[in-house]
Amino acid sequence: MFLLIGANSCTYVYYPNYPVIAEVKESSLGGQVTLGFSKAQISGWYAIDSNIFFTGTVSGALSWLEENSLDTNNHNRPYKTFFAGAGMGYNAKFGEKGQMQLLGGGGFSQGHLFTILFNPTDINVFDALDIDLQSARFYLQPSVGYGGKNGGFYFIPRLTYENFFKVEPSKPVGFSQPMVKKTYLFLDPFIMGRLKTNVINIDIYGGLSFILNSTKPTAGDEIIVTQPFTFGIGLSKTFD
Repeated sequence: MFLLIGANSCTYVYYPNYPVIAEVKESSLGGQVTLGFSKAQISGWYAIDSNIFFTGTVSGALSWLEENSLDTNNHNRPYKTFFAGAGMGYNAKFGEKGQMQLLGGGGFSQGHLFTILFNPTDINVFDALDIDLQSARFYLQPSVGYGGKNGGFYFIPRLTYENFFKVEPSKPVGFSQPMVKKTYLFLDPFIMGRLKTNVINIDIYGGLSFILNSTKPTAGDEIIVTQPFTFGIGLSKTFD
């Protein structure tokens, strides 16, 4: 699930999506469905030859976290996001079974979460609010691995840039509180194991997320709600 850190001004939420390792063949289509803790993803790829391929991804995530309040009437609140994106990549082989890919792309995400904001107009107290977010996401995803007839193993050190360009209360509030727009740079190192069968491939993911740096807010403090550990199991297939 999620690691939640206490806040007093503005909150951001980041769910990393699963990296796509396309099984590139001469002029072929492929697809993958992946499920993990609190999220799911559907991906596809199209290879125009044995090197160049295109990808598309949609993913959604939902977690229920306990509201961090000062009284005993805590409630579970939804944290959710939806992401859609596309990318273009290059596939190369080395040795007998070595494989390298470089994939770049981007997309847009939107989210909803619960946070605590400081209200300077109400005797300096904190108000609980539901917040809507929209962000642009761009990523650069190199990968290197081994791909044999029966399966493969890949290391994927992805860089992700997230720009939160819309941060606002879900409903009108009775005080003026600046919604700080912010950008983050993440390192998302993943590993993926792929077991190949005659019918379908089984893909197993494990990953971490680290914040490398971020822009400074213009006012107030901020936190980020992120999924530090990612695990998932997917089914994929390439159609010649």
